[in-house]
Amino acid sequence: LAMAPCCLLRALASVALILRARAATGPTRVTSISPTSVSINHGTVITLTGSAYIAGDKAAFLTDCSLGFPTVDVSSGSATFTIAATGTYKLCFQANGMSDSIEQLGITLTAVSETSPTAISAVSPDGATINIATVFTFTGFTTGALAAFAPTGTCSSATPSVDISGITGTFTLTTLGLHDLCVRAAGGSDEVTQTAAATQVTVQAATSATAITAVSPTTVTVNRASGVTLTFAGTAESGDLATLIDSASSCVGQTPNVDVSSGTGYFTLTTAGTYKLCFREAGGSDSIEQTGLTVTAAAGTSAETFSSLSPASISANTATTITFFPEPATGDLAEFVTSGSACPGTPGTDISSGSASFTLGSIGTWDLCLYTAAGGDTVKQTSVTLPVNSVTSSTIITAILPTSITAGVATGILLTGHLSGALADFVPTGTACSTIAPSTTITGGYGSFTLSTAGTYDLCYRQAGRTDSVQQTGISLTVVAGGAGTDPIAWYGDKKRVFTLPPGEMVALLRTPDMTLSGATFEGTTSDEQWFGRMVITSPDDARFMEISIRKDIMSFNRSTAPRNGFETLDVTMGGYTAEGERVITKVQTVDMTIPFSFFGADVAFRRIQRRHRTQFPTIGRARRECMDFVGGYLHFYICSAAAWEYFGWQAHLAVKFAHLDLVVVQAQKMTEVTGLLPELWGLKPMSKETAAYLNDTEQASDASQRLGENSSSFCPGAAWAGGKTPEHVARSCGEPEPAIITM
Repeated sequence: LAMAPCCLLRALASVALILRARAATGPTRVTSISPTSVSINHGTVITLTGSAYIAGDKAAFLTDCSLGFPTVDVSSGSATFTIAATGTYKLCFQANGMSDSIEQLGITLTAVSETSPTAISAVSPDGATINIATVFTFTGFTTGALAAFAPTGTCSSATPSVDISGITGTFTLTTLGLHDLCVRAAGGSDEVTQTAAATQVTVQAATSATAITAVSPTTVTVNRASGVTLTFAGTAESGDLATLIDSASSCVGQTPNVDVSSGTGYFTLTTAGTYKLCFREAGGSDSIEQTGLTVTAAAGTSAETFSSLSPASISANTATTITFFPEPATGDLAEFVTSGSACPGTPGTDISSGSASFTLGSIGTWDLCLYTAAGGDTVKQTSVTLPVNSVTSSTIITAILPTSITAGVATGILLTGHLSGALADFVPTGTACSTIAPSTTITGGYGSFTLSTAGTYDLCYRQAGRTDSVQQTGISLTVVAGGAGTDPIAWYGDKKRVFTLPPGEMVALLRTPDMTLSGATFEGTTSDEQWFGRMVITSPDDARFMEISIRKDIMSFNRSTAPRNGFETLDVTMGGYTAEGERVITKVQTVDMTIPFSFFGADVAFRRIQRRHRTQFPTIGRARRECMDFVGGYLHFYICSAAAWEYFGWQAHLAVKFAHLDLVVVQAQKMTEVTGLLPELWGLKPMSKETAAYLNDTEQASDASQRLGENSSSFCPGAAWAGGKTPEHVARSCGEPEPAIITM
């Protein structure tokens, strides 16, 4: 249809009006944004400032607005944006009803990396008091980083706002309990929980004003470190701190810095006057005045200047260096007077160095008189006294065991007569005991001693509470040069032979017409240490045998799982050959098993060592010691399990590890019929070249061939020994109907 010219003009005008209403989005609709920097992969609310926004207005942050279209509604003036990669982004805007994407002039957004969960590795302190502004120090901080503390697990709702660029930051925490550290890196918008355990902080309740109920003393001397003991309403804890401030000042804002976790703190007050006690419980960050507690600092000498002396007691007539705590000041003088005596005008001994030597002549309690340069007077101390005891007796120790040890080898020595708390040491014979201070602790009568030089030594002893060093009469220790101390030893009477056997190799120890006893050794930590680990009794025709060996599982022995009446420290097997030549072996399972007399033509029995017996140790670890008793036509002997008793204290496990067998011959008939290694070592038979080769002591073979022990008092008549370092209680067993089993 043809349109009249006038109508056509009107239609064109309407189209023009419509086109003008839908003009492109302007480049200045947004004049600024906040924030201008965000963390990637974190939804961040960004506020847009500019002309009024209406429903349908959209925005986006893109590297180039021509590459995409806004999709986020910003009609409220803000919206949440998540940026996926680091970089600088333009703000692209699209007005309602438009389909463009217009870059807003001068508006950019920087996207930075996510905050690391390990940006901060530690926070100090690790505790704070609720509602108290607390300064925290951060390790591993990042310039420009912000931080906050939030109850554990709630960092996502926290807003880090405290700048920690300077390593420290001040925070006031308002909830109790464990808090996480929430960190936002410079330019970021996230809040990341720090994962290091050392970044968590515990917020606790305020310190009580009655946490401390009393102080002592209540008067101290100015310009002197004075020990003040605090009485806690509860229990003192590591980290409890205190300070004393002028009574006119406030504890609020103070920083207690004296550790009082032991119950005592040392304070130096420089001005005379009255001071109040400010206290901070462990883990807190406050400073709370303790109700009703004050300390007075006086210019004169205090009667409670010292809290302790070392040593706490001394020996009469013995010059002793005494140390004073806390340390005296320059110009301080001291003197001791008998209890009840008056102090001199000016004491005569300078104690400025912290200690001085005193010799006090009579037994009893002595008082300390102190002159201080700061106080200008002499005052008897009520906080300390000094007990003076009698001199250590020279006859306390009546015997030692062993009497001979190896140079350079730590050896346990039993001191008979030892008193609890005493100390001991050995000095070369001829050296005055007064030249040393005994320092070796004696436990259960035993002390561990290592003497590096061969020779003869005297025993110096100091009773508990003494400061002297007194030689014990008649006590002598022989130290021999290397290697013989822990090898097997053959004793007869009071003489001994140290010998070494090829480890693991059976050697005939005793041989009689009715049996042969052989033994094999094993080594300890070095080749210089040997013990018997296995012994075998065989019949004359070798048709029957019994093997006794030390168990290898003594360390792990558990009686609750062990068979009733079973062996705990010994393994025993017996056997022989049938008429057809077949070898038969039987394990002896229990201590009470009966061995037929016909097996060896001898009485064989087993027994346990009981606590009522006179041996020093009835057990090896938790396992009870056991013995085999053999009574034949020529010999009566015991084979017993024994610990390596030279190891004790921190090496006690080695006493069990090196448990072994000891042999005691208590009676012999027709000794002329007894041969083997031991009779030769005992000097009862001429020594062969083979036996002499086993010797490991300083005597010559020709000397060894002489008869030993004729005037001995250590053994019963005819008794002999082979095994550990020294026989124990042999003489006590002589003549008893049921003698105590013997061991070393």
